[in-house]
Amino acid sequence: SEMLKEIGLMLEDESSILHQAARRNVPVFCPSITDGAFGFHLYLFQQEHDDFIIDVVKDFGNILFAATHDDKKGVIALGGSISKHHAILATLLNGGAEYAVYLTTAHKTSGSMSGATTNEAKSWGKVKDDSDVATVIGDVTITFPLVMISALEELNKDGLLK
Repeated sequence: SEMLKEIGLMLEDESSILHQAARRNVPVFCPSITDGAFGFHLYLFQQEHDDFIIDVVKDFGNILFAATHDDKKGVIALGGSISKHHAILATLLNGGAEYAVYLTTAHKTSGSMSGATTNEAKSWGKVKDDSDVATVIGDVTITFPLVMISALEELNKDGLLK
């Protein structure tokens, strides 16, 4: 998260989520930052810069700690895998989430973490029994913008947007 903040501060694109998060001191976590080509380039960079360290265990602790700040917690999971797992584990360790929306293309029959539903999360205490939840099966690039447009329209109608 520290490296992502530094990158965000260097960006000049005002529409960048990473830039806006860095400016407002909102942490952005990427538990699988060393996965794939980007991780390989981080490794190559570290070979020539011994003082360059990305501490994924520290970031994991920061994710867990971040979930302790608020009385009510919610999760919006786009897809699944490691980022979803980290988020819901953090809520489990802190009493469970009051709200959860999972947007995914995976079905529960796949047996994967990506296909695990909000009902499964309730059974483990990751989400509270009386929480408001939804699991939406569909293409996240379509469903998430539709959800956000609807939410923003409701907030605007209620006078909660500036």
